[in-house]
Amino acid sequence: MPIELIDVSYTYMPRTPFRREALRGISLTVGDGEFLAVIGRTGSGKSSLIQHFNGLLRPQRGRVTVDGVALHQNRAIDKLLRRKVGVVFQYPEHQLFAETVYEDIAFGPINHGLPAGEVEQRVRDAMRVVGLDFGEVARRSPFSLSGGQMRRVALAGVLAMRPQYLVLDEPSAGLDPAGRREILGKIYRLHRRHRLTVVLVTHNMEEVAALAERVMVMKDGRVVSDGSTRQVLVEQADRLPEWGLRPPGVVRIAAELRRRGWPLPTEVMTTGSLARAVVSICGRTDAE
Repeated sequence: MPIELIDVSYTYMPRTPFRREALRGISLTVGDGEFLAVIGRTGSGKSSLIQHFNGLLRPQRGRVTVDGVALHQNRAIDKLLRRKVGVVFQYPEHQLFAETVYEDIAFGPINHGLPAGEVEQRVRDAMRVVGLDFGEVARRSPFSLSGGQMRRVALAGVLAMRPQYLVLDEPSAGLDPAGRREILGKIYRLHRRHRLTVVLVTHNMEEVAALAERVMVMKDGRVVSDGSTRQVLVEQADRLPEWGLRPPGVVRIAAELRRRGWPLPTEVMTTGSLARAVVSICGRTDAE
């Protein structure tokens, strides 16, 4: 069953001079096993949207359901549903607080009343998934680790809850290129191996092209486009600027090559796919 929003609206500081509409009549479904990217310029409503997925924000109009069950019925139901939807916020390492890596990752399972043996197993499993050695770092302070390692600890803390849906708000922000590839690679492998549903909020269009199966564009609190990655980034490339976005560099290069007569397929959206297409075309040309 999916996450579903039905006619959801939300306004910050209503009935004040600082009133701001963040979401305006949003209806959408996040299906099982999807990798959905949510994009849009700053202030478009992306972060407000994902905070409705596990009840951190309550819609002022409309409703939110997770696996067919409505949020905000009572505390017991909300607690159960929040275990299904793990949210990793921008700069998640800023949310680390415990004295050891183990305690930080174990906080969620302990807070939900799991027995000690189950907690330890979940910590070990989550650390293995994100590439942290239990024996090496479990008893260390998370603040003694590198920035990339700290972010992996924060991700492991969410994964230890074993969510069905993983929602990430700019997970690679502030990381160097190697750190971005590492953290996003681990997230993508989780999605592929376990069919984990992933919702990725990002400004990085190259990440969108490389990872997402579906792309949703937000502007001024509304969904202005929702379709496959190819449909949004390639077929609607001319519309992206009016939404405050630019197509990925590879998409722009491919479009220019097509304009010059290169028969590149519309599926070309990443450096690797562009290189393969060019080699293939050059090989056909040489053969002729």
